Amino acid sequence: MGLPFEKLESEIIIKNDYILVNLPDAVTYWDIVTTLGRLFSMPEFPKKNLIWQFAENTINFSISDLNRIKEFSAKHHPADSDGYKTAIVANTGLQRAVAEMYAAFGKELPRIIKVFSDLKLAEEWLSGTAPKP
Repeated sequence: MGLPFEKLESEIIIKNDYILVNLPDAVTYWDIVTTLGRLFSMPEFPKKNLIWQFAENTINFSISDLNRIKEFSAKHHPADSDGYKTAIVANTGLQRAVAEMYAAFGKELPRIIKVFSDLKLAEEWLSGTAPKP
């Protein structure tokens, strides 16, 4: 655990089939936008799907910030991206509600956004091996 004044960045892990983003303990608007900027500049980004994992994190941004995040993503998303899926893993009720709102706000973004409560389910959806409902 870091010191109270220490700012922790999102952890970005490049997997074979996707990029995993583990968010810091207290997630802010700036954490998301900074992480998006880092992702968009990565050479691997255009060819990979994404998983954003909240785990047990606290969300410290407003609903209006969700729209600002969507606008940032729409403006800066690389045009040459083949990755077309983004999974959000949200474990708590508040995280899930915020993630579902973002998925609804992001309907016109270049990626399909879907919310999961489990990393394994998100991985199955990205790989196309998820069981049919």
